[in-house]
Amino acid sequence: EEVGGKLPSGITFYYRLTVDPDTQRRRALGRMVDPEDPSGVSYHLEFDPPPESDPALAARLVPVEDPQAADALLLQRTASYSEEKAALDVWFGMLDNVVPIEANGTVDEVFASVIGKVEEMNQRKEEEEAARVAAEEEAERLRVEAEEKAEEERLAAEEEAE
Repeated sequence: EEVGGKLPSGITFYYRLTVDPDTQRRRALGRMVDPEDPSGVSYHLEFDPPPESDPALAARLVPVEDPQAADALLLQRTASYSEEKAALDVWFGMLDNVVPIEANGTVDEVFASVIGKVEEMNQRKEEEEAARVAAEEEAERLRVEAEEKAEEERLAAEEEAE
């Protein structure tokens, strides 16, 4: 059943993070690892730098060798996504739970935006549920009131007939 011209979804909310292509590229290509660290922890000099308290670590970092993040592959994926984006926007635009989030900021900024939107959407969901419950209670009250009135009218008609 449509709600306000939108289709309901089985997914509570669909968070759509938008990132400009330059930021996508910088994030994907700027990952670094410490070749001496067997844990494989990765850093990003711009978005997730190593601790300032360990300059030796920063000096050891080397770019991640990731064929999935190769520049040509990223360009291909970005182009493919751009081609499909309009159709995706039409599809998801029909749903009543799309939450767009600007994601060009730092990890902390984007995380804070997501948390803020989650809280906002949960609040909206709670308010909608409270309104639904209140409407059901009001409908039940009106139903009972109508039944009582009908019973009173029936009894009055019986008394009048006697």
